[in-house]
Amino acid sequence: MKKEYKLVGKVTIPKKKRKEVKSIIQKILYLGGIREKETIEIDGRQCITAGIPKWNAREVISFNYNMFTNTSYEAGRLYLKAGSIKNPCNHDKEYDFVANLIQVVLESYSTTPCYLCCDNIPCFIVDYARVINEMIGKRLSFPNRNKMWKMYYALHMNGCENIATREILEMARTTEVEESAVEHFLTVLCVGSYEPIVPRNFCRIDKKEFENSFTLNILENIRQSMEELINTEGKEKVFEFLKNLLGKKYAQRKLFAEEDNLYGTVAAGSLYLLPAMLGKTYSLITGEEFWKTWEKLDFGTGYEDIIRPKNDVLPIKGTEEDIEFYRALGKQNEDELMRYKGDKELMLSDNMQNSIERWKRAYGQVTEKEIKKLEMEKVLKKLLEDFFDIWDFRVLDTAFVREFLKHKNDDRYKRAMIVLIELIDKETKYFPELTKREANIWLIREIRDADEMIEINAYLGMLRNHLRRKEILCF
Repeated sequence: MKKEYKLVGKVTIPKKKRKEVKSIIQKILYLGGIREKETIEIDGRQCITAGIPKWNAREVISFNYNMFTNTSYEAGRLYLKAGSIKNPCNHDKEYDFVANLIQVVLESYSTTPCYLCCDNIPCFIVDYARVINEMIGKRLSFPNRNKMWKMYYALHMNGCENIATREILEMARTTEVEESAVEHFLTVLCVGSYEPIVPRNFCRIDKKEFENSFTLNILENIRQSMEELINTEGKEKVFEFLKNLLGKKYAQRKLFAEEDNLYGTVAAGSLYLLPAMLGKTYSLITGEEFWKTWEKLDFGTGYEDIIRPKNDVLPIKGTEEDIEFYRALGKQNEDELMRYKGDKELMLSDNMQNSIERWKRAYGQVTEKEIKKLEMEKVLKKLLEDFFDIWDFRVLDTAFVREFLKHKNDDRYKRAMIVLIELIDKETKYFPELTKREANIWLIREIRDADEMIEINAYLGMLRNHLRRKEILCF
């Protein structure tokens, strides 16, 4: 069964960041091979090309083609204002990967908590973030993931009621939450526990010593004090006290903590513990389900203005390495990514490096007679027709087609086009009794191997990459 990836929670991209986000998303779509098919006229015929998806005035971007897999989709759309993606019905795993990269960007920039989930379980997004950094040089941060209690609450309130706390706590094993506040981690741990968490080195202390203690020790002190209060005062009175206390700011809670009684002790705990910990403590003592208690308290995620106890252990910062995009796509090399990274050395196979040397020789061996004979518009029109009718090639980039039409009388472009035609038709010489088109349709199409297809796609990519083209063909 196909997994469902989606952002859970409300996506809010602030206006001042939308231009930046739109630029990042457009780059990821382009580098990820996602395009929008266009129609242009060449030599009197309407031909299909693949253009870079563009944002419209309503901040919507559309796409319907994948260059890497040569897959046409029903129209997909991304709505920036709503922060949502309408996926094509026939989308594949390569598209899903790029869509997930985009949703990770939206999660990072959203000012309201939202999280990329797979089947309502939060994804480990650190690898996506590393791929994005390798692709476009942008290191993302995830402030909403750093606060795990807020994450748990947001998921619970947005259709993930059955999510287990261990699935939230698993996030702590990834580097994206390395800066996560200890108190949020411990709060989720506490909320998910079916019994009080009593540390092995627990000791009963006075509230004045809370500052020099640690969170779980404070929590158990509060639990014991609250249990005494419920036994003597009744759970209704203690609940009203909690509702009043937990709705206050730090300064007001501090005044409550000055009372020299058990209420003062519980109030002192609120200076060091997030409110959900106190709500969970109450529910454990009374036997009431936590979310029912929390719903009655009605604080959302509650206050965060607390003091970190001095003896809490801080998270250890992990290490990160960027992940190459081609590896994330499951490829062994960057042979098919030659259209990108003109300023960076590519990880090319030995076969591709040999192919590049052949291109150089073939380019230099094109004769003046061949150049004079070539009519760029007719050749491009036939090329696009053959790509569509015969070959399982990628649809040509709109920019590539327009560039070659613009320079249709330039001998350098003609040479490059002649080499491309030779690559496509190179086996036809073995079937002299057939026209090149007949040979390609009836025979060669069935026997051409994947390496040859990759070489042709790589050559096309090189022609689109001006820096790489300059390096190889010197123009």
